[in-house]
Amino acid sequence: MVDQQQSIEWEMVKGKLYGGTQYSLVVFNTVDCAPESYVQCYAPTSSAYEFVTWLDSIQFVGGGGESCSLISEGLSTALQLFDDFKKMREQIGPTHKVCILICNSPPYLLPAVESITYSGYSTENLVQKIGERGIHFSIISPRKLPALRILFEKAVTAGNDGDPIQGL
Repeated sequence: MVDQQQSIEWEMVKGKLYGGTQYSLVVFNTVDCAPESYVQCYAPTSSAYEFVTWLDSIQFVGGGGESCSLISEGLSTALQLFDDFKKMREQIGPTHKVCILICNSPPYLLPAVESITYSGYSTENLVQKIGERGIHFSIISPRKLPALRILFEKAVTAGNDGDPIQGL
């Protein structure tokens, strides 16, 4: 237990001294979560341990009879986080940005509504913005869904200025 605590403390010191990696987590739901918010967002941390703890705490349940999820809500919140990160880290210069979408269902064909900045944007518009901003986009899904592949292709194509997609 002491080693784990020392590791956490070192990560915090390293993050403060070197402007280290920043992690945040956005968890999105299906419409059956009402009246709760569609999205839960964890504040940025420089601790990889804390981030993994957040990941471990996610309950991949729910959805019930829903065949889609509110990916647009999750992506709009993620883009807002990237905007906030940019403001926090302007003095550092260019940084490596990654967005990983973990899901098991295609998106609803509904635009984002909870985000102030990205309200009205469709899921496809949001992944294009992700690509245009140079944010590396990956998808983890236990099923190979055509709708998710389309999202990946749009993000990668937008990020490569129309160059052929690599790594599929």
